[in-house]
Amino acid sequence: MKSSISTVTLVAILVSCLAALLGSAPQASAQSVGRWEVEVHIFSGRPNPVFTLTRSEAAEVRRLLARAADVPEEVAPDPQAKEAESPFPSRLGYRGLSIREYADDGTLSSNTDIAGHNVLVRAAGRQSRKTASSDDLERRLVDLALTKGAIGDELHGHILKEMQSGAAGAPR
Repeated sequence: MKSSISTVTLVAILVSCLAALLGSAPQASAQSVGRWEVEVHIFSGRPNPVFTLTRSEAAEVRRLLARAADVPEEVAPDPQAKEAESPFPSRLGYRGLSIREYADDGTLSSNTDIAGHNVLVRAAGRQSRKTASSDDLERRLVDLALTKGAIGDELHGHILKEMQSGAAGAPR
């Protein structure tokens, strides 16, 4: 038996969950932001590039992630529901990005996987949820990887080309 939830209600629930998940509740300050690491899933058989976001970069990414709640694809509010699968395609080459947020004590708070327009958010102690994002989030993170020296110009160009072709996720 299917239940019906209005889009407005669904968006309100997602925004509330995302705010709680990402610590952007009004009482949270910029000082409470933990460490954010981004991994670019590109290599097979050797370590992927990883870089750390500054507080201002993390705030920008948090803002871009909040936009993902505006276009929900799937929500599993039932605690008995099956965990969402990884959004990464089974292929060689660029597959997507992972954002790991660590609390001030070093424990993993959340892990967000981004592949194309697919975003999977998993937070400690919460049901995972799959949603959609705009190109802005993925493109910004790939550009930061270049700026921070995690990838070079040639690899950056290759990733952008694969992003345009839709190779890393759903067709664009």
